[in-house]
Amino acid sequence: MFNCSHYDLSVELIWAHAIGDAINMAARLSSSADPGQIVVSNLVHRDLCGDMQKMLQEARPVEAKNVGKIKAWVYDHFPESI
Repeated sequence: MFNCSHYDLSVELIWAHAIGDAINMAARLSSSADPGQIVVSNLVHRDLCGDMQKMLQEARPVEAKNVGKIKAWVYDHFPESI
């Protein structure tokens, strides 16, 4: 651990900014979903196996503050009983 308070503050600000962007993106994606849908970012979509990717449909991009437009994918194949 460094004893430089300027360094500690810089690291904390970078960490807070990164976490804030992730929370902002998650909130924007979640709020764009209709009831019964799951909306994920392109980053999540890319990490899914091919069979799971085929279950998602491309959605219109979602706007997120300080991030810009997020390419989004939606899953809405829930059974009616849920």
